[in-house]
Amino acid sequence: MLTDKQPILAYEDLEHMKAGMRSVFYSTWPAERARRGITFKSISRDSATAREFTKNNIKLLRQSKFIQSGDLKTEINIFGNKVALMSLRAKTPFAVLIEDHDIAETLRVAWVELWERLGPVMG
Repeated sequence: MLTDKQPILAYEDLEHMKAGMRSVFYSTWPAERARRGITFKSISRDSATAREFTKNNIKLLRQSKFIQSGDLKTEINIFGNKVALMSLRAKTPFAVLIEDHDIAETLRVAWVELWERLGPVMG
């Protein structure tokens, strides 16, 4: 994602993602992405962790909107003609990268449709 330098659209559950990822990820990757000028828009499950993380949205070139839902089991990032599907809560975390314009565009259209129906932007 950092080398593609494309805006990123994401579905995320920061509470569970943060628990499943090494803390170094949160202290380095978002800042590096922002340093490279890559914007990030997320549809996040509403949680205390997500609300705390979004306090840095402006500095990190992020915008977030929240959904009221049960746990999201994955993170999905859409960027350029790629989709990254990440399962970070499994015993052995894994990711699948799909590089296909049509799949990326279909998921982007669905993401934008939901984004436009959700409440105010955080950051």
